[in-house]
Amino acid sequence: MSGFTEKSERRVLPLWRNSIYAAASSEVQPLQKARRANLPGLQSDLQTRLQEFESDPSLGTAADVLNSALLSGRSSEVAAVARFVEVNAAGAPISLLKSARLIASGQAADLGFVAEDQIARLRRLLRIDPRNPVLLVDLAREYAAIGKISAAQKAMSTALGLANDNRWIVRMAARFMIHAGLKDQAHTIVANHPQVKDDPWLLSAELALAQAAGRAPRFWTRAKNLLEGRLAPQHLSELACAVGTLELSGGNNKKAKRNFRQALMAPSDNALAQIKWAERTLRTSLATDSAVAGADRAFEARFWTDYYQGDMQGAFACAGMWRAEEPYSKRPATMRSYIASLLDDSKEVAAAAKLGLMANPDDNTLQLNLIYAELSDVLELNEADERPNVEAETIESFRRRLRRHLRDSHYAGHAYANLGLIHYRLGFPEAGAIAYRMASELAAAQNDPIQEATTRIFHAKEAILARSSSLEGVLAEARTAMLRVKSPGLKFYLAKLELLLVHPERRHEILSPSFELPRAEPERRVVQPIRFNIDKKGATIWLPKGHKPGA
Repeated sequence: MSGFTEKSERRVLPLWRNSIYAAASSEVQPLQKARRANLPGLQSDLQTRLQEFESDPSLGTAADVLNSALLSGRSSEVAAVARFVEVNAAGAPISLLKSARLIASGQAADLGFVAEDQIARLRRLLRIDPRNPVLLVDLAREYAAIGKISAAQKAMSTALGLANDNRWIVRMAARFMIHAGLKDQAHTIVANHPQVKDDPWLLSAELALAQAAGRAPRFWTRAKNLLEGRLAPQHLSELACAVGTLELSGGNNKKAKRNFRQALMAPSDNALAQIKWAERTLRTSLATDSAVAGADRAFEARFWTDYYQGDMQGAFACAGMWRAEEPYSKRPATMRSYIASLLDDSKEVAAAAKLGLMANPDDNTLQLNLIYAELSDVLELNEADERPNVEAETIESFRRRLRRHLRDSHYAGHAYANLGLIHYRLGFPEAGAIAYRMASELAAAQNDPIQEATTRIFHAKEAILARSSSLEGVLAEARTAMLRVKSPGLKFYLAKLELLLVHPERRHEILSPSFELPRAEPERRVVQPIRFNIDKKGATIWLPKGHKPGA
């Protein structure tokens, strides 16, 4: 298994979210005004649709309600309508029934809406208003989410042609170009915008896009000067983060911290995620927890908060919402699949990997995570710990898929770990140990201590399940690897393995997705009383034994 390392690089690229949410953000507000500004041509009509359904409860009006709810991210408000569709399933179209079941199960907020249904809805709206650039940007996002890059590019190019002076349209076009691998073009369209020098939202994008493209930013001095101006803090949060990120990459940690603290004055959701990244990189607290807790849609930042607090169930849920917010991005899908592996939920590992691969079909990490999930299912030990009976052709098909990754030095270690799982589960622990050790050595050679520790810990899991004679040495290597990293996820999983080692008879309980580790009781501090006496000579105080000044 693999996920992002805690220190993987992050830039303040524009967050390409649904226009409904963008319309409520500071990103589309006038720079000198605090009032809310709407994006042109698209408003939430959920309340109107609900009223129409109440007057005429039919599958037609229900379809309008569910489509509107999914598009606006308010699926929790229409559960009753979803149940109505399920009750009348006999006459409902398959796509409508699919949406209703998604909402009724509570998964819509977790995994996002059905992209194909949203594409159909947006295309219907565009037939009415074909020159609406906002609808075109949303359509491009849905196409990108399912890997249809050519269709997404066509929609985005049309939107840009219609509104190439609009800040939000230009930022979203640049974000799409980054996703499509067009880094230079992304930087160029923002850097050439006539308002870039005076607009902090465009300036922040210019800095981040230049960094992504390996270029020098054109307006570095102007960006720093703008931070000293009189613009409202909510308009400067992403710019302060972009400047801070570049300061950090240049080794100017003190200046970077000052920039990130400025961003915290009125942070966007994207800025909060960048500040959480800065905390991990700087290994210091920037006091983000209260800001994250008060943000409605800071799913990425909330993911990292839960993760570093050791709440893997919470992190898993946040990764799902993060993925729904950024369905085109591989990062939330990778992290959701990784956390699912720590929860020993191979079905969710596979589901998250497949969603990520829809938008990023060539991503090696997601491909390897999917292979891990499928192997875990196919080669699962039964209740009696008997080896699975799997056809040779099935195993050979997995080997063929892994061989391609073995030829890539960056991913070979991950592929060797999957081979190790195959050998262990088929009853060949010596061959499994060799494959896992090759994976660990490759990670060490690449100076990737997180991946090395991950490999050693998952090796320990297989050695425990196989009751390997070399278990003691494998566990010692895993514990030693953990001393070199700070990873809440691996710490969590090693604790599960230590419990499994003591209670092998509870294997199916400990390695089930619903299992929760017992939480350690917080250490209680005994407070000794302070004795004092006041008389005519003044006050006399006797401090407790062992008291230190300032304690």
